[in-house]
Amino acid sequence: MSNAVIIIQILFITIGMIVLGMALNYILGLRKEALREMRKKAKNLQERIKNAQLLGDYQLMAQTQKESVQFMKLMMKKQLIPLCLRCVIFISIFAVLGFIFSDYKKGLLPFPLLIFGNGWVAIYIIFSISISLIIYGVKRLYRKITG
Repeated sequence: MSNAVIIIQILFITIGMIVLGMALNYILGLRKEALREMRKKAKNLQERIKNAQLLGDYQLMAQTQKESVQFMKLMMKKQLIPLCLRCVIFISIFAVLGFIFSDYKKGLLPFPLLIFGNGWVAIYIIFSISISLIIYGVKRLYRKITG
């Protein structure tokens, strides 16, 4: 196949991977509102611990620290399980892509891209960063317009 066809295939694979990542974020509950709420609760717990230390109330401090430990366990579970699942999915997809595009490890770009070379990985990185920045810009513009 010609290099242009391979580059277009990698473009569509990149778009698919970005959409898959966004869908996994939505399905697994990694929404901005939920993360913001978790940070707010963590800050509240820190303030309560600080106030208990200032008051010298060791019973309140122990109770607040116990709540904090429980909250951290919940927070880690809600963040680490989706992260590990995404890593397994994306690493396996990259393994398959590496097998499929093994003939195109070099020579797709006329220049090397830092540590990624000039093969299919470099093109994937370029497309991924470009598309992600476009999506970020569109979301930010939409928020600015709608308020």
